Parts: sequence; C-alpha cells; structure tokens
Amino acid sequence: MSRAAIALALCLMSSAAAAQGFDAERFAPAISADGGFVLEQPTVPFHLGWGLGLFLNYANNELVVRDTAGNVASRPIETALTTDLVGSIGLFGRLELGVHLPVHLIYDGDPYGTLSATGGIGDLRFLAKVALVRAGSLDRHVVLSLAMPISVPTGDALAFRGADGVTLTPELLFGAYLGPVGLGFDLGYRYRATHPANLPIGNEVTLGPWVTLGFSDRVTGHLELLAEKEVSASVTGADFPVELLAGIDAKVTPSWDLYAGASFGITDGLGDPRFRVIGGFRYRQGVPERQGFETSARTRPRTRTASKTRTAVPSLTTTRTASPTIRTNVPTSPAMRRTAAARRTRT
Repeated sequence: MSRAAIALALCLMSSAAAAQGFDAERFAPAISADGGFVLEQPTVPFHLGWGLGLFLNYANNELVVRDTAGNVASRPIETALTTDLVGSIGLFGRLELGVHLPVHLIYDGDPYGTLSATGGIGDLRFLAKVALVRAGSLDRHVVLSLAMPISVPTGDALAFRGADGVTLTPELLFGAYLGPVGLGFDLGYRYRATHPANLPIGNEVTLGPWVTLGFSDRVTGHLELLAEKEVSASVTGADFPVELLAGIDAKVTPSWDLYAGASFGITDGLGDPRFRVIGGFRYRQGVPERQGFETSARTRPRTRTASKTRTAVPSLTTTRTASPTIRTNVPTSPAMRRTAAARRTRT
C-alpha cells in the first residue's frame, strides 16, 4: 500500500531521479455528470445537460520509502488533503466535454533530495467522451462509449503534484444495467510525454472494473477497483498500484447528489495510500435517470410536446360547439315555420 518497494528506495537515491519529479496523487474523480467516484460511466447527458462537482479526499501515506531491510526510511507524502473541482456539458445527446482542476490544500511529507511535497494546484485535466452503443430496454440495457482524458502540466512535478508533461489516456467505457445492478469497466492506455529516469513510472495500462447497486430510489452503492500497470518504465518495482474504493451516492434532490466513501491500497505501488477518505457532491441538470439509455432521451421530449398538444384540443372543441347556440333561434316545428314565413311575406 504506498509502502514503495525496495527498488524505489534505491531509485530515489540516484541524483538523476532526484532531479525529476512525478505526480504521486492517484485519486482523480470522474468528470462526467453521471460519473461515479473515480471511474467514468459510459453515459452522457442530454443536449446542453451539464454537471458540476466538488470532491475532498484525505489520504495517509501515499508515498513511503523503505530501506533494504524493509524499514521506513522516509515518508515523502505522509499527509494529503486535496479538493477537486469537476464540470462537464453534454452535446447532441452523444458527446460530453469536461474539465477537472485538483488543488492540494495540504501536501506534506519528508523532503527527499530536490523533491518536496508542497500544496498547490495539480495538472489540469480535460475529458471528451462519445456514446457509441445503447441497446436493450429501459430496465436492462448496455452502453458503450469512448473517452479521452488529457492532462496538461499546470502542477509542479518536483512537489509530487504534476506529470511534468502532457498525458493522453484513450479509454473504452462499458456498462451493463440490470435493474438496480450496474456492472462495467474502464479500460485504457495512458501515454506520458515525460518519463522520469530511474523511476518505475512510464506509460500505463489502466483497468477499472466497477459495480453499482441501487439500495433505493435515492441511495446507490459503489465498488470500484483502480489498477494501473506501468509498461515502459526504465526500472521495475512499485509499478502496479491497485486501490479498492467503496462508497455511497445519496440523491438529496433530483439535482443534488452527495458522495461518501473510503479506499485503501492493496499493492506496494506508487501513490497507493494506506487509507483514503472521500466526500463530495454533484449538481446536475439534463442527465437521464436511466443511465443515459437512448429510449429515455427520446421519450422525455415527446411527452412534453404531446401534453402541450392535448391541452390545445379543448379550445378547438369549444369553438365548434359554440355554433349550435347560433342555430337555436331557427324555427324547427311546422307551425313555427309557417308563422315565420307569414311574417316575412308581410314584411
């Protein structure tokens, strides 16, 4: 769990490694308006539907270095309190664009060479997502999407809060929704423009299976596994961080959702915390309630249009039924017709 392997300790002792930094913060909340905690859902909002979110997470021992005997030599990141602001907008019912800004309020630990954790902003991240497939019924359906998170180096790599270069992470997002149960995964490949020398950091294969369970109309449980495997690092060791996260999403109003969860590191990978506590909220408008299923998007606008058309019909009927009141003065019996004809003759 963030207890970095012995190989990492040996790497950080080199001057080349000390001259280059990296982003040790692994928690990056989902940007999508219908996202979970970290893993993106494959769904997208209606056209011009949007969402805003604010998350706060506290992590303990995200980065710990041990000596050859396995004892703790230093804690470069012992305490981390980070807030994350996310926002997104949907376009044409198929596309979603979003942005994420991390701000490290407290980022503290032991200095290590020229690397020293300090508070400040992290790398700015953008998201583009397009829904490809939506099939099934409202209660049982599957959604398949492609996403492309992109980060730009606005943070400080020497303070462990920046990648020191652009990263691109094309992802395949899949979700199967079976009544109250949701199953899916995010599978991607992260390209890093900068690879720190003599550190187990390079390009990564990312895998994130997830499960959701609707306990009620207002409360949903989330279970997410966050795994990343370095595939092009110059050295090995501490190169397979895996974190398990569990939490709940409570719908306070139709637009407001509150999040509360916790996670812990499973392996000795970089950035795996001893434990993490997470809280946050999302505000969203124009997000389908049935996990973005196509029929839901088509039905809602038609329902509104049909109701307006039906309310207009009575006014037309009233106009047609008003004409018989004009005809009530016309004589109907033979005697009344003869009397009226005699009056017209005299006139």
